[in-house]
Amino acid sequence: KYFRKAVKNSKGKLKAQTIYSLGYLLIRKEEELNEVSRLISGFKKTEGELPLRLKFIEGRLLCAEGKFKKTMEIVEEELKKDLSPEMRRHFLTLGGLATQQNEEHEEAIRYFQECIDIAREEKDKLHEAMFMNNKGFSLFLIDRHREALEELEESLSVSTKLKIGHFEYYCLLNLS
Repeated sequence: KYFRKAVKNSKGKLKAQTIYSLGYLLIRKEEELNEVSRLISGFKKTEGELPLRLKFIEGRLLCAEGKFKKTMEIVEEELKKDLSPEMRRHFLTLGGLATQQNEEHEEAIRYFQECIDIAREEKDKLHEAMFMNNKGFSLFLIDRHREALEELEESLSVSTKLKIGHFEYYCLLNLS
């Protein structure tokens, strides 16, 4: 309710940030994809070119809609740019998820490994564990079970040490 009001009453960078936050939430919950699409289209009409964070949301939307080729066009275009480690990781994650869902698992593994490398450089154990879990799942899907098991067990170990219960659940689910 409040996000929608903020979108309606804002302009420029503030509007972009509000749409990013609302879009991220709605896509993550896999709800109201049409509203996210409408917000992105509306921003393009009133403000012009999408800022980086909204390009990411547009990519997430396309991926959620199963439009993997269009998603990857955005990912590849943005990864050519000089991005902050955070935004680079966002687009790499999106590339990994899109290729994984499109059953291009070797490519997904490559994207997730790059995410793992960035998380390690930043000493970000939470994200490292998340990407190891994603990579492990892709390895499993192409019958590389020993490697998958190693990734998933390491992800579970890190998650357990960090006491992230909901993430431990996903690790255990993938291990099972």
